[in-house]
Amino acid sequence: MRKVFLLSLCVLVGVLLFSGVLLSKSSDTAEIFSVKGSVKVKLSGASGWINAKVGAALRKGDSVKTGRASLCELSFDPGANNNIVKLDENSTILLSSLDS
Repeated sequence: MRKVFLLSLCVLVGVLLFSGVLLSKSSDTAEIFSVKGSVKVKLSGASGWINAKVGAALRKGDSVKTGRASLCELSFDPGANNNIVKLDENSTILLSSLDS
């Protein structure tokens, strides 16, 4: 009985540690939360801009720009819809750091 308890405890601790590792990885990404109008993304190291899509992940070095009469919301806590940054029209942002 004691062996079963210890094994269960080890499994539980392992799951908690593993889930903590997964959760900590979310701080190195942002997510496009909403898009209205002309919103473009330039991925780090890329030479051109592409259309932004809701749910797309952004990483350090990526850029987002909005056109005339356009807006974009970025979530810096993907999945929880917290820490939202709103970009108004004719804005450009470079994600130089995503540390928590």
